[in-house]
Amino acid sequence: MLGYLSPVTDDEITQAKDSDSPYLRSDQVGRSGLEREYDKQLRGKAGVTRYEVDNLGRVIGKAKSDAPQPGSNLVTSIDARVQRVAEYQLDKAMKSARQQFDKITGENYKADSGAVVVMEAKTGRVVAMASAPTYDPNVWVGGISAKDYRQLTGKNSDYPLLNRAIQGQSAPGSTFKVVSTAAAVEAGYTWDGGYPCTSSYSVGGQVFKNFEGENFGPISLGRALEVSCDTVFYGLADAQWKKDGGINPKKGEPKDYFYKAAHQFGLGKVTGVDLPNEVTGRVPDRKWKQETYEANKAYWCKTGKKGGTYVQQIAYENCLEGNKMREGDSINYSIGQGDTLVTPIQEAMIYGALANGGTEYVPTIGKAIVSADGKTVQEIKPQVKAKLPISAATHKGIDKALAGVVTSGTAAWKFQGWPQDKIELHAKTGTAEVYGKQTTSWFATYTKDYTVVMTIAQAGTGSGASGEAVRNIYNAMYGVQADGSIDKKKAMLPTPQTSPPEGPRRRHDRLPEDHRRPGQGAGEAAGEGDRAGRHRHGRHPATRHLAHREHDQQQHPQASAQKGWPEDAHMTGNSFSVSGYGPERAGWTRVFARDSLARRLDWPILLSAIGLSLIGSLLVFSATRNRTEINQGDQYYFLIRHLMNTGIGIALMIGVIWVGHRTLRVVVPFLYGASVFGILLVLTPLGSTVNGAHSWIVLGGGFSLQPSEFVKITIILGMAMILAARVDAGDKPYPDHRTVLQALGLASVPMMIVMLMPDLGSVMVMVIIVLGVLLASGASNRWVFGLLGAGTLGAIAVWQLHFLDEYQIARFAAFANPSLDPAGVGYNTNQARIAIGSGGLTGEGLFHGSQTTGQFVPEQQTDFVFTVAGEELGFVGAGLILVLLGVVLWRACRIARDSTELYGTIVAAGIVAWFAFQAFENVGMTLGIMPVTGLPLPFVSYGGTSMFAVWLAVGLLQSIRVQRPMSA
Repeated sequence: MLGYLSPVTDDEITQAKDSDSPYLRSDQVGRSGLEREYDKQLRGKAGVTRYEVDNLGRVIGKAKSDAPQPGSNLVTSIDARVQRVAEYQLDKAMKSARQQFDKITGENYKADSGAVVVMEAKTGRVVAMASAPTYDPNVWVGGISAKDYRQLTGKNSDYPLLNRAIQGQSAPGSTFKVVSTAAAVEAGYTWDGGYPCTSSYSVGGQVFKNFEGENFGPISLGRALEVSCDTVFYGLADAQWKKDGGINPKKGEPKDYFYKAAHQFGLGKVTGVDLPNEVTGRVPDRKWKQETYEANKAYWCKTGKKGGTYVQQIAYENCLEGNKMREGDSINYSIGQGDTLVTPIQEAMIYGALANGGTEYVPTIGKAIVSADGKTVQEIKPQVKAKLPISAATHKGIDKALAGVVTSGTAAWKFQGWPQDKIELHAKTGTAEVYGKQTTSWFATYTKDYTVVMTIAQAGTGSGASGEAVRNIYNAMYGVQADGSIDKKKAMLPTPQTSPPEGPRRRHDRLPEDHRRPGQGAGEAAGEGDRAGRHRHGRHPATRHLAHREHDQQQHPQASAQKGWPEDAHMTGNSFSVSGYGPERAGWTRVFARDSLARRLDWPILLSAIGLSLIGSLLVFSATRNRTEINQGDQYYFLIRHLMNTGIGIALMIGVIWVGHRTLRVVVPFLYGASVFGILLVLTPLGSTVNGAHSWIVLGGGFSLQPSEFVKITIILGMAMILAARVDAGDKPYPDHRTVLQALGLASVPMMIVMLMPDLGSVMVMVIIVLGVLLASGASNRWVFGLLGAGTLGAIAVWQLHFLDEYQIARFAAFANPSLDPAGVGYNTNQARIAIGSGGLTGEGLFHGSQTTGQFVPEQQTDFVFTVAGEELGFVGAGLILVLLGVVLWRACRIARDSTELYGTIVAAGIVAWFAFQAFENVGMTLGIMPVTGLPLPFVSYGGTSMFAVWLAVGLLQSIRVQRPMSA
């Protein structure tokens, strides 16, 4: 957008020789962007000193000289803060899209390019404009190397030299339906007519389907916009095509309302934005078809083949009648498909006109030309380009329908909690299909002040790929918080800056009071260089340097740090960039900066989990230090191994954070297969029985593995992957019945294998995990109630058919009445109650518990570790463990709530269900309110596999927290 400079060429010197702005060989001229568009104003005039010489070339005097004239300064409408947010959100949306699976192509979305435009609705001034991929324009300064040029223009470069905001052309998808709606009204179709929204529309042997086969019955044009019903527009365009004479209309007969409306909306020609090389887009009307036919007929006829490949068949049909407007052409055109092409800046201009009442303004970035001395200000005033060809009633209807898109239509799932009553937002989603590529995402929105348009190629649906990013841009501008409240102090640009610039302000300049935002002090002026309007400084001919653009960041670093800019976006040199954790900082300043990884971690969870593990190490040591029959004569044996297991677990957590839960999403099928293979090995001779449960694999050297612990994680990840796939992609607002069945099928396989071991405790945890995952996914509650009913019937069947082992039946009997066999199966429960009851308020003292020292309670280092806490630390110590577990669950619930994707929400919710039930069951069995099972207390009980599993889960929680935007 800003451009770059390079030396003038001989041809340019010759061409400008007789103009009012001739070049000298020492001149630098603008080559792209604003540098090129405003080159004449920015360049100034070189000074010339003349000398008189004799015939030998000796200087004999000084003649009249021309003084140099510095160039003017360009003030732009770009707001540096909003620009940073826009670039960051576009980059983040593309990266997020690449983590989503495209079921149509069988691979993740490529999301290889995109653009976003933020524009003032009432002036056409551009507040932010971003294009991706981008590049550093400094490569051109002093001449570009052949290697760098190949990287910027090669086939694998994704062509970063294109400014896709003004040069990126693609089918607009359903965002085009505002044009089709206006055309239909102009053609005589009534606004409130009952137009059939069917699941498909058939023409001859071809079926044009509605998105996801939706069927809303007879609806109005407004409702058709709101729910984006394709078949309504198919029918309208088809009916009009037939009225126009079909494929062979009489001369002068076609009205072509749908195509004329596109031209009247400003499509098919440049908007006039003050940037070079803007493209026109395309309206595939009859004139275009005839011109294209004449240019390509020979090629089509040569390569076309009846019954050949798709491309050959298309060429064959075009050879025969490529100059005719076919029925399918008009049908596809009505929903922004086919040969229609638009640019993001054109979309922004159209939706900006819808926002302001119907006036299209020429988009502009330049706001004013200010003389070098600051005394003369030439404002670049907004220019009216055209009026939308719609009546006030039609405009009102479209406006209402687009507001409905946000509240109850195709974008509602991305704007839950938006303060619509305070900031009315309007939107239209679009998903454009492109032959040979993945679908292109379009999202066009506006408020009364701004219009924001984002598009990402090969990224999926409109709201799915771009909805969150666009919302975050609005959040930043208006100060909208995660709970829907508005904090005006955090709003970057709650209203457009209308005050004219006063010329360049230096470091210590201050704006007058009326130029500040409400509540803004004198030292925090709204303008301060870039903010009221970014300055492009003129180029003084004596220095010929490219003016530095980062005025706000360099001259007011203290103000910049207070504006809440996105944590991963910063400026480097003369361009914007997005990198790991913000601006370069040194030492601890960088480690603990607001945008650093350390600050993003959820420390309450981490510290609570570490605290539980350390408390557990003391309890394990107390329970085993005198147990010579199991500690191999070393009283520190279990303590050292417990601390070692904790350390390994923390290392695994760090690894998960480093890899990221979204990356793991791609390899979930492999992880699931590996975990199922692991529990199958338990059923082979490699398996070992511990305390009646045949659920272990002995590795040798005193080490063993319980694969069912890892199965808990893979069930969560696998179900989350299935349930969230179509929702995160924007295809569905919640999982449908088929998706739920697939997820339940995935979970049932390992659960049945674990049941065969048998490991009843692990199965119980898995059942709770499944229920928690379904509740978090948004699936119908009927599934939850149905599973509860089926589980109850299944438990009765298991009991009646004697599927349980004798020791499991005995445990349930002891739970029901411990006094039945106090010396046998009821012994554990009775001794556990005695130990906890003897502790009182503060306990008998660490290492001084009579029950623990006397070894009356079995398995105190694992299943009954809570009895050690109750006896030796009392109610206070046991309560501390419960409080720390509560903190872990509370923070995990917050992470689930704040996740910006359903996948993250489901994973976090599954972990909450796992930890909550396992802790309740473990503590409950020591108190006699739950049956005895072999479930450890998370983080506290001794164990290798169980400790690794819970820390892996903490890593997943931290990854979800780290990878969400801080504004979420």
